[in-house]
Amino acid sequence: MDWGFKTKRLASAIATLRKLGWSPVWLVMFDEVWILASCMSGIFRRTVNPKMDFNADFWAWYLDPMMEEKGWEIHRYR
Repeated sequence: MDWGFKTKRLASAIATLRKLGWSPVWLVMFDEVWILASCMSGIFRRTVNPKMDFNADFWAWYLDPMMEEKGWEIHRYR
């Protein structure tokens, strides 16, 4: 899918933030994060629930594959 920007740059930005000792959540300072969130919100409205609203409730992590780090299991239910 063409987001109008390169998602690999976001991944690279997260890696750079971590390398510099900053939390990956500082990624939200980039416009691309908000563009991606807006695009995903539209996709969710079309495919999951037309009444779904974007609430900006997200975070950013860096999971190091060399350390075998992994994310959480699904843990949020409504």
